Amino acid sequence: MRSLLKTSGTALGGIAVGSTVTAAESTERFLVKSNKVSASDLDASGVEVVHDLIAIDLSVVRGSESTIQSFGSDYASDVMYSLDLPITQSPITQAQLATDEPFYAL
Repeated sequence: MRSLLKTSGTALGGIAVGSTVTAAESTERFLVKSNKVSASDLDASGVEVVHDLIAIDLSVVRGSESTIQSFGSDYASDVMYSLDLPITQSPITQAQLATDEPFYAL
C-alpha cells in the first residue's frame, strides 16, 4: 500500500515540475484493505466509506484510527496533496524586449 502512495507521489511530482507540491498524511482519512472488512461493516461502526475501490480491494474511509484499527485489516493514512501553481506573469512590454547588438546584421 505504501508503494501505491509513493508511486502516486512521484507521478504528481513529475507533473508539477516548476511548481510546489505539498503532501501530508491525513489523521481522519485512511486506505483500508477491503478484502478483510466489508463496506457495510465499516458503515455500521460509524466509519464513512468515501470511495469503495472494489477492483483493487481498497476502500477510502473517514473515521477515527482506533475504530479502523479494531477491524484488524491493513490500513494506511491517506495522503493529501496540494499543488501550488507558479505565479502568472504580466505580458512583456516593448521596452522589455531584447534588442540586437549593433552590427549584428553584418
